[in-house]
Amino acid sequence: MKYLHLSAAKFDDSGKPFAQRVTFREKAFKYGDVIGYECVSRKKRYTVISGKTSSGKSRYLKKLYDNAIGIWSTELRPYAYTKNQKALASRDDRPVFRSKDEAVAWSFPAPVFIPVVSDQAEWLEQSHVAQWWDQCNEQPFKKLKTFEKRAAVVSYLEATRAVLFIDDLDKVPTKKLQFFKDMLNVASRVVVTTTTLTQISQPLRLIIERDQMWMQHFELTTDASFDATHLIMILVVIVCAMSGQWAVAALASTLYALMNRGKFTTKF
Repeated sequence: MKYLHLSAAKFDDSGKPFAQRVTFREKAFKYGDVIGYECVSRKKRYTVISGKTSSGKSRYLKKLYDNAIGIWSTELRPYAYTKNQKALASRDDRPVFRSKDEAVAWSFPAPVFIPVVSDQAEWLEQSHVAQWWDQCNEQPFKKLKTFEKRAAVVSYLEATRAVLFIDDLDKVPTKKLQFFKDMLNVASRVVVTTTTLTQISQPLRLIIERDQMWMQHFELTTDASFDATHLIMILVVIVCAMSGQWAVAALASTLYALMNRGKFTTKF
């Protein structure tokens, strides 16, 4: 089994947090010794946590969301102001402070949490997004139409470089694919959960996997019991075939094949 472990939060003399170390530790059983661990890189743009029901992926995603400032603050903070143009040219796409006052005033942007299985209103009605929009635009956020609020969330992610958290990415409705594509394309850091990586819709999965250098995947396991439908269907086919009921065995095997096909092949 794997579980998420966060190092203790530490701060320097000025109150700035040190980066927290995040690892997925592995044990042979619940109260056993740690037999291995995987580090969660703060530099990776896309982080995928997969696992079946009761594996803890949603709980770990919420834990990362609650501790986002301690994990990604040092990575999202723009570079210090400098007049050295050669130094600026050698850096990546991270923005640079234009003055010392701007560096002092900077604060960690509030992350965006999208629970896919919840109502769309919960995706869009986020107080920090509304506050940012009202400061930058004359029209109040609450008076925007639904499609305008979706565009505002995307603009917030692009302008502030906030961390994006998506729970159950594999359950995104087809009509909302464009909204999630836009968010995945502009977000500086993305953390998502899914049952399996292959069950994510192809347009979204292509964005995450387009550059393996910037993607990391952690697969969780669980000891919880699950639906035994597949095992029962296999047993029915075997029993019918051994008893000479070939027609019933053929029908059961066809239903079993169709059941698997409808679950997985539409995702490719």
